[in-house]
Amino acid sequence: MMFKYQFLPESDLEKVPWVFKGELQLDMSVEDCWDIITNDFAYEVWHPEITNMKNNGPTGLGNSRTVVLRLLPAGPSSRITGKFDVWEDGDNDMKRMQCWCTASSRPQFLAYKRAREEYKVEAISGNKCIFTRTVAMDPAFLTRYGLGWAIYPMLRKTFTVKCPTRLVDAIKNKIL
Repeated sequence: MMFKYQFLPESDLEKVPWVFKGELQLDMSVEDCWDIITNDFAYEVWHPEITNMKNNGPTGLGNSRTVVLRLLPAGPSSRITGKFDVWEDGDNDMKRMQCWCTASSRPQFLAYKRAREEYKVEAISGNKCIFTRTVAMDPAFLTRYGLGWAIYPMLRKTFTVKCPTRLVDAIKNKIL
């Protein structure tokens, strides 16, 4: 069973209580970085907490995708569906995409009310770029005040340390 979630507008990306932002400077072109972050199969390398990913149509604006997320190795997983309502890939100096969480297998009171994610790649000089991933969540009362002491640090570490570190390592080791 999937539970519908509230819309989080693009303008509120950094206005919710929990915002996790990871930023990396990479020795690659905007296009090469974009190819990696839009490749569903690359996620298993740099974001193995996503154990399954399925696009529900062609990649791009208006597409929805369902992921299975497991933050703890022996913990429960969550199915999350997101819809891409921002997709800008025509510029060679900057590309970005955003999706908002439309539904989850976790009811809101056990998770969050609204969520949005942004991936942005910007050229800085020569063959270098900055990749920024922002995950914004408006946690439900129980999650924020009851379980937040455990959940917030785990999410912060996953989104701002683990995923960026694995991405850099995979690029350096030519896995991606």
